[in-house]
Amino acid sequence: MKSPLALLSILTVILATGSLQAQNLLKNGDFSSGLDGWTISKPVGTPTPGAVLKAEALPDAGGKSGKSVRITDEDDKAGISILQNVPAQAGKAYTLTFMTKTAVPEGQKGNPGYAMIQFLDAKGGWLNNPDAPTASGTPTPEERKMIKRDVSNCAAPGKGWQAGTLTATAPVGTIKMWIVFKAGNGGRGVIDVSDVTLTPATP
Repeated sequence: MKSPLALLSILTVILATGSLQAQNLLKNGDFSSGLDGWTISKPVGTPTPGAVLKAEALPDAGGKSGKSVRITDEDDKAGISILQNVPAQAGKAYTLTFMTKTAVPEGQKGNPGYAMIQFLDAKGGWLNNPDAPTASGTPTPEERKMIKRDVSNCAAPGKGWQAGTLTATAPVGTIKMWIVFKAGNGGRGVIDVSDVTLTPATP
């Protein structure tokens, strides 16, 4: 029979583990259930006929969890991403962590992909987008400098699995956020994504 002290230690570990798991604001961040909870975006731009733009679960390969999603972009102009909608509170900071692995076809140029937090208002307006129209119309250079696009590049091509992180604060008017992973930014690319967590940032 285990001693009370041993039982207390086991209970502490269980509670701590449960607390860490509960902190992840994302559903299925480790892709253990394939793409459940995630949305595959429609291609951004006009795809080249025959170009492959897709996202698919890889059940037998990944980062720490052993599972991942592969986002493939074989088009120089159009792009594709996966995303998840999460409630957010204005003024709060959030930290996104993830593992990615990138491959870029030989001879291709450009950043192969990125992770991004998009903060949205009640009307679906993208608040941290420097290119969005403002009340005065087209943003001035000064206005653009005041609006930060919260982006973190994925792993460098051919370097294996690499960890990434991004911390962003929700601006005034935020009610939700999109967590986005996009492949082929400025060129073709293939990224594998795994072990994604979103947590309230530590003050």
